[in-house]
Amino acid sequence: GVEKLSCTEDRQLNARHPPQHYKGLNRQITCLANAGDVWILLKGIQDLLPQMNGLNMATALHRVAKLATSGQEPNMLYLTKKHPGFVELLFEIEGHLLNHSAATQMRYTKQAMVEEMPVQSMSIVAWSCANLQVRREPMLMALANIASQNINDFQPYELSNLLWAYAKLSLQPSGLLVPITKRLTERKRGDIKVQCLSTMAWSFATLGCHDSVVFASLSHELRSFASGLRPLEISNSLWAFAKNRFQDQELFQALGD
Repeated sequence: GVEKLSCTEDRQLNARHPPQHYKGLNRQITCLANAGDVWILLKGIQDLLPQMNGLNMATALHRVAKLATSGQEPNMLYLTKKHPGFVELLFEIEGHLLNHSAATQMRYTKQAMVEEMPVQSMSIVAWSCANLQVRREPMLMALANIASQNINDFQPYELSNLLWAYAKLSLQPSGLLVPITKRLTERKRGDIKVQCLSTMAWSFATLGCHDSVVFASLSHELRSFASGLRPLEISNSLWAFAKNRFQDQELFQALGD
């Protein structure tokens, strides 16, 4: 019989699509997801996967994560992760990240860059993996390595999601904490929303990061904007500072009022 091509080989044969093609695929993925049925989405992903670029794959994983964790059916998360469409998507994303030009230091053509996953989209991949309880260390360590070298490409909420994902998975992101702490300590007041700072405090504490300079910086801004925090963010912040044994009576009072 005829040997079936892998998605990677098939993608290489179908490469060199114009950018509009990938934008169209993103719209298709979004339409499939909007139907609200994860099984329809996964079947669609299976069909479209050979044509996807990196951004399409990140979008697909994000949409699967949102539907699979919605609790619509018993064992939905478990069954989603067993579905061939999900297995194939995760395999392709892992290969994509391990061979990404930002990880391999290779210089790619302009067209190849169109097909690569944007660095900013990697926070979506990490967030999705955390919600799906997918702890693929080679993939996530490759992602952390790329992110650490391109830390200024991330928006504050993307940075917060990225850090939260590794904390949620109890996975030490090799080399990522130092550039994140540098970015945090060099920020200007108001650069990062207080909700993101609360998430970062929880994430640092969960990962066992006890940088007193970082926590002093977080404490100062959190107590100034404590009224903007929701109850869960307040409790997470209190837990983070208590776990790190960081004494700031004014912060505890501001969060407790």
